[in-house]
Amino acid sequence: MVRMINEFLVSMEKDMASVRDTMTLLDVSRPTILRWLADGRFPNAKKESGVTGEWNIPRQDIEAIRQELVADLRRQINHLEELAAIKRQ
Repeated sequence: MVRMINEFLVSMEKDMASVRDTMTLLDVSRPTILRWLADGRFPNAKKESGVTGEWNIPRQDIEAIRQELVADLRRQINHLEELAAIKRQ
């Protein structure tokens, strides 16, 4: 566990992140990250050559997705607050 944390902290200093780091940064599952890669949601991601090549996902792509997720959560919260206000009437 300590090794994983150290690897994560070292990777935070890089411009690129692994799938595992991206999962942690966005708090989503591996299948979600892989689906987003397949869908092109990380437009600047690069896959290393070879059969088992790892993905390198740019921090700017991760930040763009993070901002989308935050905006979606804010919309959901606003919607729930509107519904609660209607119910109180």
